[in-house]
Amino acid sequence: MIAAPPVAADPPRRTSGTPLHQQVADALRRQIAAGVFRPGDPLPSEYDLVQRFGVSRGTIRQARAALRADGSIGGSQGRKLVVRGVPFTQPLGELVSFTSWVRSLGKEPGGRVVSFARGGAGEDTAAALGLPVGSLIWRLNRVRSADGEPLLIERTVFPEAIGVLLADVDLGQQSVYEQLARRGVTVATARHLLDAVDATPADARLLGIPNGSALLRVQRHGFDAGGRPVEWSDDRYRGDRLNFAIENRAGDTGLVRQLA
Repeated sequence: MIAAPPVAADPPRRTSGTPLHQQVADALRRQIAAGVFRPGDPLPSEYDLVQRFGVSRGTIRQARAALRADGSIGGSQGRKLVVRGVPFTQPLGELVSFTSWVRSLGKEPGGRVVSFARGGAGEDTAAALGLPVGSLIWRLNRVRSADGEPLLIERTVFPEAIGVLLADVDLGQQSVYEQLARRGVTVATARHLLDAVDATPADARLLGIPNGSALLRVQRHGFDAGGRPVEWSDDRYRGDRLNFAIENRAGDTGLVRQLA
C-alpha cells in the first residue's frame, strides 16, 4: 500500500486559469515521472487523493479520467487503478531515429529482431519503393523498447542496395539510420501517415498486450537527399504508452489531413 501524505507537494491553486482537475492530473504525472508512484503501483484511493489535494471527489474523478485517457494509469470501473508510467511523447517535427529519441529521454533503447531476410517485392511494396514487381528487397521485422519495455513493432522494407548494407549489422542493438549514415546513406526526408489500428494477435504477442488493444500506426516513406526511396515502413506503437507531438505555425503547409 502507498501511504498518501496529508498535503500535496504542489496543491492546486483555485486562482489559476488552469482547471483544478488538470492541475491535479499534472501533479500526479510529475510524481509518476519522479518515481513517487512506479509502474505497477496502485494509485491512491479516491478518498486519499481528495485529502491529499483538498479538492472534491468530482475533481479527482476528472483527473483520473484524464490520466486513463493518456495512458498514465490503467484500470476500469470497479477495478483498482494501477500506474503505468508517464507516456512517451515523440515529436514529429524533426526526423530522428527511435534510438536517438529514446536516448534523449534518458532511457536505454533496445530491440529484438524477429526477422530480417531478402525476398521479392509484391505489388504494394514495389510501388512504395518505386521498383518493378519482383525486385529484390529486404524485410525487417523488429520490436523496439525503452528500458526493456516493448513500445513498437517496426515492419520495414528496403531496396536491395540498402538492405545489403545492413546484412551484417546487429539490428537488435543498432540504429538503422546511424548505421546507414556510416555507410554514406542518409535519410534526408520522410513522409508519415498516422492512423489508429487494433492489435492483431501477432502484434499483441510481440508487444505483450491484449489482443485488439489500440495501436498508433505510422506508415513512413524515407528518402535520401536525391529523392530516392530508402525505406518504407509500417510501425505500430502502443497507444497506451506513446503519443506524438506536432508543432506548427499558421501558414505551414507540411501537415496534411486526409480522410480514409
